[in-house]
Amino acid sequence: MKTTNKTTMLLYGVYFSLLATMLPHTAWAFGMFEQDGWFGIVVSTCAALTFECGLAVLTYKLAKHIETTPKKYSALRKFAYRYLNSYSFGMAFCMCVSSLANLAHAVQFGKELVIFTRFNIPFAVYALAFGGVLPLVSLLFAQVLSNVTEEDETEALPNPELESLKATATEAKRQLREATAALQAAEGLAAKTEANRVKAEEKANRTVADTEARHVEAEAKLRRELGEYASLFAGTKQERILAIKAKFPNLTGSAIAELTGSAPSYVSEMLKAAAPQ
Repeated sequence: MKTTNKTTMLLYGVYFSLLATMLPHTAWAFGMFEQDGWFGIVVSTCAALTFECGLAVLTYKLAKHIETTPKKYSALRKFAYRYLNSYSFGMAFCMCVSSLANLAHAVQFGKELVIFTRFNIPFAVYALAFGGVLPLVSLLFAQVLSNVTEEDETEALPNPELESLKATATEAKRQLREATAALQAAEGLAAKTEANRVKAEEKANRTVADTEARHVEAEAKLRRELGEYASLFAGTKQERILAIKAKFPNLTGSAIAELTGSAPSYVSEMLKAAAPQ
């Protein structure tokens, strides 16, 4: 628990102790106007509880109201805001009743004290001091329990230099936010551009690789085809005749003879010799 909370609880404890002290005095005063017996005791106690508890509630409400005092108000306006309200008026009424009751009790049962007789102090003074003044402490508690600290009036006045510094700081913060946003946008654009460059480079590399692969495949195919057709024009006439017939079985003997530069009869003879028996 914080120290402030402990202090507040202690203050409320002291305040309720004060109310408990005044309660029987107020009940006694109301009992003077009631009949004897238990009925009069109950009625007077209820009346005392009404005023003392009302005083406690109004003290609490006034304390909370004081906390809401605008700081920019002048001293006179602060006083009017805090104490010229229904809470204060209600407290004043309850305090008057409680003060009269406690004063009556002090006068009724008060005795002469040596210190007052020695210094010739009137009885009314200590009757007020030890009786009638007790409810007035409630007003002091309302101020203390409000947790309000008074400010120096000069601090409440507007300071042009301070206002200028605040405006400059606000503008600097705004410019910083804008610069930060622009930097983040630029970084995002740079990252996007780099990603696009990497994608384009990867695509170009794939295209080059595909082109090279197709080139190698085409070159291998060409070499295979050249190897197949090279056998048609290499070796002896007999080998060329047989190779052309194997490659193009539908060609006639005269066509093969023309391609190989041989006589048709020679071609016919070679084909017959190579035919399966």
